[in-house]
Amino acid sequence: MKRTALGLAVLLACMCLESPARGDAPQACPDDGLAQKRAEIRAQLEELIRQSADPAERAVLFLRLAESLEQQARACPQAAARLRARAADACRRALDERGAPRDRLDEARYRLGLIMAELKQTEQAMAAMQALAEREGAYSDEAALFVAEHDFDAARLDRAVPLYSRLCEGGGTLATYACYKLAWCHYNLTAFDRALSLFDRTLRMAAEQKNHPLAREARRDYVLAFAMAGTPARAGQAFRDIDPGRAREMRAQLAGIWEQQGRYADAVAVRESLIADAPEPLDAAEQLLAVLRSEALMGQRERVIGTAGRLAERLAAVPVHSRGRRRARLLRLRERAEQALCELAAVWFKETPFASPEARRTALALLELCLRTFPGSARASELRLCAAELHLRAGRVETAALTYERALADLLGSERAGAPAGRLLCAAAHGAMLARYRLLEAMPGSLVPMLDAAEIYLRRCERDAAGRCEARAAMAKALLALAHHGEAAELIDAIAADCSADDARALRQRIRKSATKERLRFGRPAVTRGPISPGAVREVLFGARRALAGCLPPEPVQVEARFRLAVAANGRVAYVRAIETRGLDERTIGCMKRILLRLRLPAPASDAVVEIAIRAGRATSW
Repeated sequence: MKRTALGLAVLLACMCLESPARGDAPQACPDDGLAQKRAEIRAQLEELIRQSADPAERAVLFLRLAESLEQQARACPQAAARLRARAADACRRALDERGAPRDRLDEARYRLGLIMAELKQTEQAMAAMQALAEREGAYSDEAALFVAEHDFDAARLDRAVPLYSRLCEGGGTLATYACYKLAWCHYNLTAFDRALSLFDRTLRMAAEQKNHPLAREARRDYVLAFAMAGTPARAGQAFRDIDPGRAREMRAQLAGIWEQQGRYADAVAVRESLIADAPEPLDAAEQLLAVLRSEALMGQRERVIGTAGRLAERLAAVPVHSRGRRRARLLRLRERAEQALCELAAVWFKETPFASPEARRTALALLELCLRTFPGSARASELRLCAAELHLRAGRVETAALTYERALADLLGSERAGAPAGRLLCAAAHGAMLARYRLLEAMPGSLVPMLDAAEIYLRRCERDAAGRCEARAAMAKALLALAHHGEAAELIDAIAADCSADDARALRQRIRKSATKERLRFGRPAVTRGPISPGAVREVLFGARRALAGCLPPEPVQVEARFRLAVAANGRVAYVRAIETRGLDERTIGCMKRILLRLRLPAPASDAVVEIAIRAGRATSW
């Protein structure tokens, strides 16, 4: 009786010492007091084992000794292997006590299997657990789960399925987890319908136990199995049956899985249903953004344009003055939408040289939609240049010119605000110059904006030698086409100095031909004196601009440009075709006449006869 009482006292002491210690002995691990106490208890247990003759009592003492050694092994990793080996030996000695109760022997075998697994001795661990799993006992379910987990990890699913099935059907504390792992076995065996039903069963079993840790994982994996076995039409009702409060979240997860699998049409169908019952515009906009990506990956450009328009409408429906989290969410969503649309528009633009006319049309439509939706985007100028180039390729030269000039004005404004324009400024100036050059024959008034763009290009884009020569040549050809021989001669001299001599020679030949035509047409030489200096022309231009500011209405900007062109001609004949005079009254016309008469133009214009004949569609001579 004394031994039994002492054994029970020691057992209680061991059970109370659950706090982790730092070693088996002060020499192995730092001693915090508990290690020494555990060592003393183990010494008492070993003494009791030597004194006891009762197999049942000895088995209990061996098990408590193994338990104490395991506790010390967890607390002292440096000596863990040695301590676990001693614990395994204690379990074997407990199994040798043939007269011990069966439940004690089963406990010893189960603990031995766990210790062997910790020591990476898999065969011995599996042998111990297999023996327990094959018979009824207190530890048969735990042992069966251990064996099933090992077979599952080793991909021996044919062995794991019967064990998981036995535990799932048997009920108990392990049934929910066993059903969950059984579902995964069938999923890995591509039996997706069976896996779906088992995940459903797992969720229903977990729902009976409040806050079950598997509920969240099983719900997520149910959606994964549904993605393999279900259809978009079944998704809504199936998820509502599982969890009505999280059905919308599960549908969004399903759409994401199908997008990862490349099933974009099914994903779009699910997201359209989410858009239809979205509680607010921001939720719908998030789904539309995902739909847009899927449609882009499917190559459905027309649908992308439509979805992008719907996305812009939903974003505009959210008040800009929203506050707090809603405003932060709106800003993040606008940023994501801007990035997605601008990147897609840039990609479509890069594909246009090899694409069909329809693809070029959709690319231009997406570019213009991006510019309308996000006018303040950091990439607005870049996208505007892309749109201008597409307009130019399509033959809409005037629209292209206006788009280039808008981009150029925006870049110059950003530069004045402190943001560097970079390479885009040169591209905008070059595009505006070439587009206006192509318009000269039909719209001679394009000369002034063309010269302005060319001047910016020549002043700012010094590294592009070929482009500078091209700009000078275009300016010279334009001046020649409108009989501005003096200014053209100056540019030709610059071309001869910096560019190809052949280009300069050809341009001089054009000057001679143009001057001959002028003499034959008007009966007088076209150039009576040498060319005036660029400074004089610039002074006349600026003087005319300042004078016009006081009498011209703000609308007829093109008339002002043509008026400056006429003054810049410096007394020579200039032709301005198809002048638009709507909005000019007699007072404005009289003001223009007085300005011309007051300006002291350099010779030979001082004796030129100034006559204004403004009429729509009629040529005007200065």
